[in-house]
Amino acid sequence: MGIFGKEKFNEANEWRTYIKWKIEDASKGKVNCINPNDHFNFLDDTGYKNQREVMEYDLWAVRRSNLVIVNFNDPKSIGSACEMAIAYERRIHIIGLCERNEENTLHPWLKEFCNRIFNDREELIAYVIKHYID
Repeated sequence: MGIFGKEKFNEANEWRTYIKWKIEDASKGKVNCINPNDHFNFLDDTGYKNQREVMEYDLWAVRRSNLVIVNFNDPKSIGSACEMAIAYERRIHIIGLCERNEENTLHPWLKEFCNRIFNDREELIAYVIKHYID
């Protein structure tokens, strides 16, 4: 099994698949959302040889993006922080999701990277559709 247990992977993947489905559906094919778990599944670590391969893919996807959505369900995630720094440096907008209302505990730089942070995923989705798709 990969670096995450099944429960942690499912939690990390559930919000991604839901938001991806809602945004792609609303865009009627105009938008392609990338869920990195669709490429490298941490429950089956036979698809990659090392973490560098995973990192390189994720950062390549960020560099090609027009928008990055980050979930602060694990505000100490080094991977998310690295992805946000690269997106910020490339002037790619970053929208945050902080459903556990722990926004006050986030590092100030993580907040500053974000164009906006939501504590409700439906509000986040509506905002993305209104301001980035329609």
